[in-house]
Amino acid sequence: ASAPASTPVSTSHVTATAVTAATGSAAAPKDAPNAVLDSFGKPPMTAEATSKVPSKQLKPRHAIHPIPASDVLAAARYGLYHEVLLEGTHSNQTGPVSRFAALQLWIQTLHRGLPQHTDGGAAAAGMAELALRLRALKQTMPAREVWHQMLEDVGVDHWPTQWVMCNSSRPQLHAYPCSLWLLFHSIL
Repeated sequence: ASAPASTPVSTSHVTATAVTAATGSAAAPKDAPNAVLDSFGKPPMTAEATSKVPSKQLKPRHAIHPIPASDVLAAARYGLYHEVLLEGTHSNQTGPVSRFAALQLWIQTLHRGLPQHTDGGAAAAGMAELALRLRALKQTMPAREVWHQMLEDVGVDHWPTQWVMCNSSRPQLHAYPCSLWLLFHSIL
């Protein structure tokens, strides 16, 4: 059953009396002091008026795509090769033992959180192997050459290097930063 022609369509409304009390001026015609008004102070459209508005076909929207595993793995690879051994102002504040502990936690997080549906869990298994190798270092950050060899030994060098969803003509703003956020969200 359709609504009568005089039934207001808007559910967000106030009466002209309430508008007058709140603002000091009536937004409705003087002959209709209790007229129903929408949130903009205008009389709402009736069902009859709504039916006269030409309807526009909505453009179809693309389905939301799942996070591409290649972008997640590319972010993890880039971070492991380029970010882990960076020396910054933080290194003097936290010391090498804390940096090593943070590295171990990150590797464990990657082991548990990397996608396993595209490679059968090979990347996650590589992180488990890397965690074992880190334990053998006994709280000492590896030298760059040693670290890169460890990454190659567990297969990180075979992970994707190109971004799919995060591909951009401005990689400094999109590629790695975008994929790093995808990595963080996929781990959660």
